[in-house]
Amino acid sequence: MAPERPPSPPTQGAGDDRLHVVRTSRVHDEIFPTGGVVYPPPDLRPVIDKTAEFVARNGVAFEAKIREQERLNPKFAFLQADDAYNSYFRMQIRAAAERSHGDTQAAASSERAASAVQAALLADRSERPVDEEPPRPAPHAFSLEFPSTPAVELDVLKLTALWAARQGPSFTARLMAREQHTYQFGFLHPAHPLCSYFHLVTEQYRRVMQPSQACIDTVRRCASRRCGPGAGGARLAVLDEVRKRAAWTRWDDARRHEVREEEARQRALFDEIDWQDFCVVGVVEVTGSDVRADLPPPTSLAALQHQLAAQEQVQAMERTQPAPAPVPEERSEPPRTRPAEAPAPEAPSVTITASGAKIRHDYVRHARAPRAAPQTTVCPVCGDRVDVNEMSEHVRIELLNPQYREQRASLEQRRQEQASLAAGADPSHYLRQLAGARTDLFGAREDEETRTRHEAAERERAREKEKRVWDGHMNSRRTAQQAQAAEGPAGDAGRGKRASSEALPPPKRAALAAPTYAESEWLAMYPHPITLHVRVPAAPQIAPVCDGHTEVLSGLPLTTTIGHVRDRILHDTLHQAVGASKLKMWVHGRPATLRQSLAYWNLADGAHVEMSVGK
Repeated sequence: MAPERPPSPPTQGAGDDRLHVVRTSRVHDEIFPTGGVVYPPPDLRPVIDKTAEFVARNGVAFEAKIREQERLNPKFAFLQADDAYNSYFRMQIRAAAERSHGDTQAAASSERAASAVQAALLADRSERPVDEEPPRPAPHAFSLEFPSTPAVELDVLKLTALWAARQGPSFTARLMAREQHTYQFGFLHPAHPLCSYFHLVTEQYRRVMQPSQACIDTVRRCASRRCGPGAGGARLAVLDEVRKRAAWTRWDDARRHEVREEEARQRALFDEIDWQDFCVVGVVEVTGSDVRADLPPPTSLAALQHQLAAQEQVQAMERTQPAPAPVPEERSEPPRTRPAEAPAPEAPSVTITASGAKIRHDYVRHARAPRAAPQTTVCPVCGDRVDVNEMSEHVRIELLNPQYREQRASLEQRRQEQASLAAGADPSHYLRQLAGARTDLFGAREDEETRTRHEAAERERAREKEKRVWDGHMNSRRTAQQAQAAEGPAGDAGRGKRASSEALPPPKRAALAAPTYAESEWLAMYPHPITLHVRVPAAPQIAPVCDGHTEVLSGLPLTTTIGHVRDRILHDTLHQAVGASKLKMWVHGRPATLRQSLAYWNLADGAHVEMSVGK
């Protein structure tokens, strides 16, 4: 659920006496100084105003006495010169002093200080009838001027002001302590240009949520329901206030118009000055570089405030970033071998300069001590050797994902399976299958007859096996048992006869320590293809084709790898009845890897290679 947005405060006008804005429309003696003055919050402003009145009345000694007595009181921190509210305190002292002396004395002193030319310029104006100032209307209670700030920062300010009005000053203090390094809450600091605007918005929200008794009485009086001619509730009173405000606005506009006319008259008199009647006081040379200099355009107050906010944001980001560790500077040692120089006359070993410093001329720089080797230890998580100083960070990174090693192992296993299955995508495998199935097109007549006899024998064995299978009826149970008992010894004897009729594989050779010749030398000695005898694994419990017979592969170059031989036997003979990863290759009684070639093992024509099934 989205958070509730606070009601936006009004946009124009000014607040009451405690909520006056910094920029005002008054142009005479009561202009508020705006530059460099930070207005305190409403709860602290009465203390500063009352203290300023006493200081203006009793003098500087009274201020020093209060500063000494209340040096530990945070409410009187404005007495310090480096405090943000000290400028407002000084301004109130000057205002109180002027009020004590009286407006008449100030007017008399200003008239005596006026020049004759200024008196002549204002002579015509003094003769005009001066309209009396109408009564000044009450300022608008809920009206402020928008500051020049982005909308997002203004929303943050309004939300903070709403919560500050609900929770009180303690909420503002806690928030400022927690977010003191966040640039978005910089308006909480007294030195920020939006601090006074924040306090004004907070006070307006507080007025709405906690209205005074006078405000409640006014609302009740204006909300009375009376019917009849001339009985419109507070309509007549509101019209009277509107009439007074309109009269004061007309008088203020007329006064502003007179001021603008006076300024225009002064500019006209300034333009009538004879600039040829002068004396040279100094000469400023303007060079060509000054004329062509690309100077920035004059900036405005809004642009300065944006630049200040951007600088505060950058400083806050720099404070949050950790400082880089200092890198020790390595100084290269000077070469020890230097050209021989002529022997210089001996100088004193120690020389004392005029400043009292002692200089040694026989100083010999010592050689730098050799650096110790970094201390490492074995990581209990991954088993790698890690620097002792980096062990804690290394273990923390390893423990971020406890299943990392299992996931990596499973990924490696899937990669190996995909690599082994990729061999099935070879088009030559499918071409060999097609050639084996269509011996009428790709084979000889003898191959086709052999294949036909083999298929007929397979069908006959399948029919005999079906005869010995019990169909589940009680009448055929005894017959199936007798057929199986009669077939058992005979079948074993038949299989024994077939096994004896087949040629036995040659005996195993003695295991060699290593190939005698290098791979390149063996290729130079036997450049022609060879014939290889490969014995398939004897594992009928896994697949019937794994009966341990020997396959003959002819026309194999010596650059053929062991992996190619394994894939050829797997596809052509075993028909992929066994997984490729389970087949192990043995040459001369030693295990062979898939990337090794036939020349690596010094295999000649008629060599034997064995295959086994791993667990």
